[in-house]
Amino acid sequence: MERTIPAQRGPNGVIERVCGASGCTTRHYAKGYCKKHYAQTLRHGRLTPEAERGEPRVCLVPNCGRTDTLRHYCRKHAAQIARNGKIGAREYVRGRVGCKIRGCKAEHRAKGYCTNHYAQQRAKQRAS
Repeated sequence: MERTIPAQRGPNGVIERVCGASGCTTRHYAKGYCKKHYAQTLRHGRLTPEAERGEPRVCLVPNCGRTDTLRHYCRKHAAQIARNGKIGAREYVRGRVGCKIRGCKAEHRAKGYCTNHYAQQRAKQRAS
């Protein structure tokens, strides 16, 4: 017997498949379920509504919104706290906002350089 996968119209008007678990309207992931319910069927062989936590926990950092939390912070911010003891803003990494190459307006990525200039610097180091 083949199970039908429910569908609903998304924000752009396209019909999207949704989870087949009762009361769940999350986007379809595999075998008729969203990622959470599919993982439950893999682990336990069935849906386990008695073990669900309810609302997902959201990172405490303002405007983050990620839900993969460890001790109330997402993995990215939890790693920053473990490494630095605080959460640092991206634009203040090593005191720079942009690339240190004069005239380059790209965002700082590593060691004061944007992605392209950092790659060029590494290539020069490898060649010498």
